[in-house]
Amino acid sequence: MPQKLFYQFDPTEQDEFISACERHGYIHEDFDVVANDAWLNGAGAQQREISVARFDRIRMYLGDQSPTTWLREFESDLAQGSFSQL
Repeated sequence: MPQKLFYQFDPTEQDEFISACERHGYIHEDFDVVANDAWLNGAGAQQREISVARFDRIRMYLGDQSPTTWLREFESDLAQGSFSQL
């Protein structure tokens, strides 16, 4: 399963992630973001699993080649305070 670190993401995807963080008062450097690409068994389609961690909070997102879905879910988690420190 090939792994990509945040700096290896598409520049547009990086910009959208950074913008989402800024809109909700977070610093993007506080997050560890890693994507694992995997081929779905027998389907011939690629699925991405994106792991986003901040301190002791970790969320997993699933996405296809388009970053739109996981970034929308990530931003919703930011709005709900899922990555806030206790």
